Amino acid sequence: MGGIDEGIDKSHELIELSSKLVEVENWNKYLEQAVGNRTKAVRNLLDNVGQGLMTFGRDFLIHKDYSAECIRIFGELPENRPFSELIFPDNEDESGFVNQVLHEVFKTNDTLKTKVYLSMLPKEIKLGSDFINLEYKIIDDITSSDEKSVMVILTKITEKKLLEDQLREDESIIRMVANVAGNFNSFMEDVKEFQYFYGSKLHEILDSNRTVAEMYGEIYRYIHTFKGGFSQFEMFNSVENLHSMESALSCLSDSIESFTLKDFRLFVYSFDIIDFLEKDTDLLKEKLGAHFFSIGDNIQVEKSRLADVEREIMEICSPVECKTLLPVLKSLRFKSLKELLSTYPEYTVKLAERLEKSINVFAIEGEDIYVDNEKYGSFIKSLIHVFRNSVDHGFASDGKVGNISCHIGAAAGYAEIVIEDDGAGIDFEKIRKSAVKYGLYDERQAEVLEEDILLSLIFRENFSTKDSVTDISGRGMGLSAVKAEIEKLGGRLEVYTEKDKGTKLSFLIPLMDVEQIAHLEMEEFAEPVMNTTLDFLQEHFQSNFSVTEITPFSSSSFNMKNYTAFVTIKGLFDGSFAISMDNSIAASLLKRMLIDNIDPHMETKYTKDVIAECANMILGNSIKSYPNIQELIIIGTPNVIHSTGNEISYDGNLIKGYAIETNQGTVLISIIQ
Repeated sequence: MGGIDEGIDKSHELIELSSKLVEVENWNKYLEQAVGNRTKAVRNLLDNVGQGLMTFGRDFLIHKDYSAECIRIFGELPENRPFSELIFPDNEDESGFVNQVLHEVFKTNDTLKTKVYLSMLPKEIKLGSDFINLEYKIIDDITSSDEKSVMVILTKITEKKLLEDQLREDESIIRMVANVAGNFNSFMEDVKEFQYFYGSKLHEILDSNRTVAEMYGEIYRYIHTFKGGFSQFEMFNSVENLHSMESALSCLSDSIESFTLKDFRLFVYSFDIIDFLEKDTDLLKEKLGAHFFSIGDNIQVEKSRLADVEREIMEICSPVECKTLLPVLKSLRFKSLKELLSTYPEYTVKLAERLEKSINVFAIEGEDIYVDNEKYGSFIKSLIHVFRNSVDHGFASDGKVGNISCHIGAAAGYAEIVIEDDGAGIDFEKIRKSAVKYGLYDERQAEVLEEDILLSLIFRENFSTKDSVTDISGRGMGLSAVKAEIEKLGGRLEVYTEKDKGTKLSFLIPLMDVEQIAHLEMEEFAEPVMNTTLDFLQEHFQSNFSVTEITPFSSSSFNMKNYTAFVTIKGLFDGSFAISMDNSIAASLLKRMLIDNIDPHMETKYTKDVIAECANMILGNSIKSYPNIQELIIIGTPNVIHSTGNEISYDGNLIKGYAIETNQGTVLISIIQ
């Protein structure tokens, strides 16, 4: 019986065990279903949270569990893709940096170091047209208790970013409007100067006899200075356009010698310079009304009337009367140096704030000295580079408050403008390193350079001590532009600097008054005209031109060649200019200056037109030899005579000139008074 009872008990145990196994199996199924439902609920939550959520381990490959938003953000399945390549698909440098940081994240177990490394990862990226914000968290790796994973939370912030950009643009517009409205006269002067540049000066440079490298340097300086000038008025669109053209010009610096004149002209004219200011001026009209730009018309009308009176004086009055009356009339257009420099203090303080530096508010101090803005305006505008350099190079972002001053004085026919700061002073060691970097000296030579040589280098074109280029500095054009402008005026500059005490720049510019205007003598006029004529002929005939003999003459008459152009001269010189040439050289010039085939019946007419144009260009370029008085001379319209050879006699008048024999024919140039 004992055996039977024992068997029955075992059967009951088996039945109970089987029942428990079924119960466990049912419970496991319930748990699996519950976990599945929970996982489904969590995934559903993740997929609808509007953020990208994904994780990766020490291999940097994205795990298989991620939110659906990740697919929408990246436009592809991120699973098993390297994280760095997902966020920087086309930038190997950035991708490599991210991998270096992540390597340190997974290598350390120090919580503080981990936070530091995570802070170095990108917080914002742009994928296509979308801006994405990224957050990083360290979590346990569910596949291994000994490992950790990085969870990345990605949030689209495109709308927020666009709104922020719009707000920044609105703020920029308001700042521009306030600056322009508060400094309208200075603003209009800059606009007119820029209009003159693209409407006339630029073409004059590109049509001159200078080398391509010289043209390049002058245009570069103009663009750099205009950029600095318009930045005073917060004209952000204009500054951006000018900065882009400046960058493009900068790329040519090493190869400019290989450019032909034709290629360089095509390059310059590829920029729509005439439209550089359009967006900003449209914004100003929108905010201030279209009539705002007509406020200055009275000033413009007055200037035009003064110009008309000046022209009448030069046409009617004798040279002695011109010498007396013209400077007095021009003085009505003079402006105080204080007024011309008045926009710089506010601009300089704002620039310091932008660069997270601090300087005290300052004013332009000193004497009231009046100058002709048309003569001195370009130099005054170039001083923007000095104020920018004082802020950018002179002061550090260490909370220390700096000081800048500007003082105006006068002595012995000169105006002196002194710009001084109490910053770090000029760093001579940086100049030495830059001198080596630019290949001007080797290390041994640079080490023994005197300070005056080092100071001269900062005014050298394309020389900079900055390691990178910004819209503030780094191109090495600013101070070279200042030097070029003061040299045009016949002035000079002096630099004083001391380490940790500051830098002072003193600019001495000559002042012209009535007594300083020289009378133009006939002998002085004839030689520049002859030299200009030779340059003109050389330019047009190039290697096909040579001079065999030049004979000066002085008489009361001269024998005309086949074509003769006469031009009257008024103002400080009262007389005439004549250029006469034979058929051979006139025909050669006609072929070079007119491209189309010419009707033989019209050949004489076209030749006379070409000779008239030659006379204009030669006389105009000759007058430029007298920069202080060229505005006080007026030239008339050329009259051309075609003849077979006649003697021109001027009773009571003196004729001085040169007979120039060339391989292309004979040219006579004459000054008649």
